Amino acid sequence: MNTPPPNSLTFQSTIPGGDNFHDVTRLIDVASGAMQTGQLLAMDHFTLMDAMNAIEIMDPRMDNGVTLPNDNESKTASFDPQAPLSPEEISWILDRAIAAEMDWHSGKFMANSIHTLQYVHSLTSLSSSISEIQSEEDLRTRPQELLATVLRPCVIGFLKTCDLIWRQLTRGLIYDGEDFHAEKFEVGLCEGVQIQKVLEGLDTAEQRLNDWTDQLGLPNRDMLLLRVQLRKSLVRAFSSQPDSMSPGQLSQLRSARSILEDITSSPSPSEPAVTSPARAAFDPAICRKLVVVTPLKPIELSSQVEAWTVLRNELDGLIGIHEIAEQGTSADWMIMLKSRSPQWALDLVYRHIVPIQHDYILSLASNLSQHMLIGGAAHDSHHLFSAVMDLQRRLQEVNSRLIQGEMEVYTRLEPKLLDHLLLSLNQNRPRTRRNFAKVLPAWHKVEEDATQLMITIRAPMQHLAVQLTFRLPLVIHHFRLTMITEYVMAGFELELYEKSEWPFLYWYVAVILGEQVRSLRSAL
Repeated sequence: MNTPPPNSLTFQSTIPGGDNFHDVTRLIDVASGAMQTGQLLAMDHFTLMDAMNAIEIMDPRMDNGVTLPNDNESKTASFDPQAPLSPEEISWILDRAIAAEMDWHSGKFMANSIHTLQYVHSLTSLSSSISEIQSEEDLRTRPQELLATVLRPCVIGFLKTCDLIWRQLTRGLIYDGEDFHAEKFEVGLCEGVQIQKVLEGLDTAEQRLNDWTDQLGLPNRDMLLLRVQLRKSLVRAFSSQPDSMSPGQLSQLRSARSILEDITSSPSPSEPAVTSPARAAFDPAICRKLVVVTPLKPIELSSQVEAWTVLRNELDGLIGIHEIAEQGTSADWMIMLKSRSPQWALDLVYRHIVPIQHDYILSLASNLSQHMLIGGAAHDSHHLFSAVMDLQRRLQEVNSRLIQGEMEVYTRLEPKLLDHLLLSLNQNRPRTRRNFAKVLPAWHKVEEDATQLMITIRAPMQHLAVQLTFRLPLVIHHFRLTMITEYVMAGFELELYEKSEWPFLYWYVAVILGEQVRSLRSAL
């Protein structure tokens, strides 16, 4: 609840909730004394997010606070959804909508990003009839028809793109609250609007802009036309199922990337004046008016340069993932999943690889890696596991029930560990590190069992062609060392080490990498 402070200027009366407090220190001491170490008392459905929202953690995306007297003071013109806008003003609004969208992708609440665009809450007004008769000058510079014919389809496309991404992020691969925020604050994202209808509206907008070339002027027409085409490409690109790998999706991503370059290389729309109706199109304090569990602080949107950079990196990442899925090998997939480096360094490794920094890309990579590596059994290690299954069948020839029993346990365990490895590499670095710490003992045990098993079956199986299977312990050894390397290097990214520890850790990683090279050479 947003509780404004009293009007009194005394310090005591400015405390949120008043100053009629009672000392409960003793009560808390008695209650805590009756609890066990590590015990936590909480109401039902009390989440980590609720706990973090109760304190200031110096993260503007999550910190809440009391409403101050000047929070509600309007610094711009009042918002009128039917106020006529010039093509340049609409272009500026669409650009800032991209900034809001990228802020949501980067982890901000919808109430601090997407929902700040006031046209999101006024779509009906955009489709209504003209409110007043315009003069010839207004018709030439600010034709009101642009609102219903161009701005409204673009806002619907904007919301539909967010809806499609929201659906992918909520499939369980990326976690709400830690990776992104799924809360819609009871504001719709055009969930019930068919994608075809969205595209038809954008096609109509593009056609009308081509018809208005003389009226709007070529520069203004092209500025607005590029932004309509960008939104149309984004809707088409995100409307395809991520695991279907349709060629049209990659084509639309490349088209969006090309249009983005055209936009950033062309003159940008100038920032509207303070009194312009376009400036009132965004309300950073909208979070104070939406249905929220805890009050959120208003946050200004990122700069346009930052927004274009985020979108460019995201499109590059999606294009890279699809190119690998179409043309790459399992080794390329593993390089991509382990990469958390800047673009310039990754280009030296593989031209398709881009940094996986955004939640949508992580989710898509996880989805496709399961489809391509696990579901398709394309990974080399899965071929080895298949060889183990074949070896189990061949053991029937020597009637060794004891060895067959060991093989059954072995073949049930290894693929699960590998699947866990691939899924963990798709998650954020803190969770990847935690998951690896949990399963490393299991990998140690599996390697010991695999080595012992190969010793046991070597004698009775010498007459069979199973040399591939005898190299299985080396493959497990390689993956175990890979996990250790990722675990240690993630600590650097998360700034968990003191500088005095760096020399030892670098030496330790160098030893592990050297051992990996030796294991790979032995497996050849």
